[in-house]
Amino acid sequence: MKKISFILLLSLIAVATFAQKKSKKSNQEQKTEVKSSASNDKVLLRYNLKQGETYEQAIDIDMKMQMMGMDIGMMQKMATKTTVSNVDASGNLTQETSVEKYYVKQETPMGAMEYDSEDPSKQPTELAAELGKMKGKKTTTKMTSSGKVLKAPQDANITNSAQFPEQAIGIGDTWETTVKNFNPALGKEITSQNKYKFLERNNGKAIFEVNGKMFLDNKEVGTVTGKMTVDEKTGITLDANFSQKMKIEVQGSEMQLEGTTKIAGKKL
Repeated sequence: MKKISFILLLSLIAVATFAQKKSKKSNQEQKTEVKSSASNDKVLLRYNLKQGETYEQAIDIDMKMQMMGMDIGMMQKMATKTTVSNVDASGNLTQETSVEKYYVKQETPMGAMEYDSEDPSKQPTELAAELGKMKGKKTTTKMTSSGKVLKAPQDANITNSAQFPEQAIGIGDTWETTVKNFNPALGKEITSQNKYKFLERNNGKAIFEVNGKMFLDNKEVGTVTGKMTVDEKTGITLDANFSQKMKIEVQGSEMQLEGTTKIAGKKL
C-alpha cells in the first residue's frame, strides 16, 4: 500500500505542476502585461465559442524523476472533452470538461506499474479503486473570453489554454502573465510567471513562444519553455510542446523532475 500511495502522490504532483491547472478564485491571482511592437498586422485573440460547442484535447506528459535515491520514469496520457454550457452577456464562458481516457505507466527500482482506462487487463485491483475514478470525471469551470479563470474547483481537470492580453497583438509583441495556483498535492501555492512572444500567423493560426518560471514559498523551483499554436477564430489550443524542469521538496525529500508536455486539440 505504501508503494501505491507513493505512486499516486507522484501522479498528483506531476499533473498539478506540469499541466498547470488553476485553482478556485479565492486562491488565484492572474495578471497580464503587454509590450507592443510596431507591427500593424494585429489580431484580437479571444475564446469565441458558443453554447453547446465542444472541443477535445489530448495531453501527454513524459517525465523522469529522482527522489530518495531512486530514478523514476512516468508517462501519462489523458483525453478530455469540453462543452460550453453557457456564455453570459459579458462573454464569460462556463465549460464542462470530462475525462474520456486516462493512462499512466511508471517504472521504479521497486517495479513497474501501469493503468489503462481502456484496457481491463491493465487495471490492477490495487490501483483501480483510485485511478478508476479518473475516467468520466467531470468538472465545471468559468473563464473570461481572454482566458482568465473566474471559478474552478481545486481538483479541476480543466483543459490547458493560454491567457490572452486584453488588446490586439502583432508579430513580435510580448506579454507576461502571473498566475498563483494552490496545488492540493503539495498543500501549497505555486506562482507561475510566463512570458509569451507572438512569433507568426499562418492560415488562421497564431504561434507563440513561451518561457516561464515557477516559484514555491517565494523561491524559484522550476522553468518551462516551449511553443503553442492557437486557432485565431476560436482561441482553442491546437498544438503545444513544453519542456519543464523542477526541483521541489516532497514529504521531507528533494524531488527533481524533468520532462515534456504535449497538447493536441480540435473543435468537434
